Amino acid sequence: MDGPVAQPGRAAEPWPWAPRLLTRRSRVQIPAGPPQNHNGLHDHFISIAYYGGTLTVITCSMLDRFITPLPEVWAIEFYGAGSIVTTLMHRVTACRARRGDVAIALVQDFGGLNPYMLRYFTKVLGSGLDRIKVSRAFRAEDVPTLLRSVPQWVDTVVVRTPFLFSPQTPAEYSRVTPIVAAIKKLIDSGVRVAVFNTVSKFGRFLPEGGNYHHHVMHAVIRLWEIDRKRFGAEIVKHAWRAPGITILPKAEVMREWGGLSPHLGLL
Repeated sequence: MDGPVAQPGRAAEPWPWAPRLLTRRSRVQIPAGPPQNHNGLHDHFISIAYYGGTLTVITCSMLDRFITPLPEVWAIEFYGAGSIVTTLMHRVTACRARRGDVAIALVQDFGGLNPYMLRYFTKVLGSGLDRIKVSRAFRAEDVPTLLRSVPQWVDTVVVRTPFLFSPQTPAEYSRVTPIVAAIKKLIDSGVRVAVFNTVSKFGRFLPEGGNYHHHVMHAVIRLWEIDRKRFGAEIVKHAWRAPGITILPKAEVMREWGGLSPHLGLL
């Protein structure tokens, strides 16, 4: 998958979360709108955060154990360079679709979502594509509107590169505050949020978004590729755990994820 490309100037795609990207090059059909026979906002908000003593967020046991504990309504950020962040976004989306409706907010002009990988992970996990809704924002000022427009029946919001269109100078960085405020409002309303971010353009370690965004997240995890056989994961911020590093062998991750077809080209 190509990396995100910022081409501002276009308006955000309209709601409901139209799965336009998924139907353009594949036969995957995802109906828009709420699930049938839905009885209200809190139907999906049941105690499903802990499973077998481990917080099941991404169904990768090594990472699950590494980031436990978290509150039932959590906000987690994964960031870094390389394919692992992209792959993990698809995995989290499919995993959360087993438990409720998922809204994917893609803040980039094109790319960022692999429909074949998403279909693969939903098959492996036994979840359904009908629970996944997708939309895009093409300008920084559209992102808060996009996030505030998330349908009320959604259980988890997955946000891809929310600060892609952020200012190029630190002096103007207050312009991203409405984006962070919209993410915080989602968390306060009982929606789980998973952010997949990049490294800040003003450094080589911390994620994009600034101090306010860093404060809002319950956990911030940096991911990077050590070599051809291993990934590294580091707790940069955690509300209940000290900073630390763990090693993720690629072979074990792929085995737990059911293996990935070569054409997906991610691990």
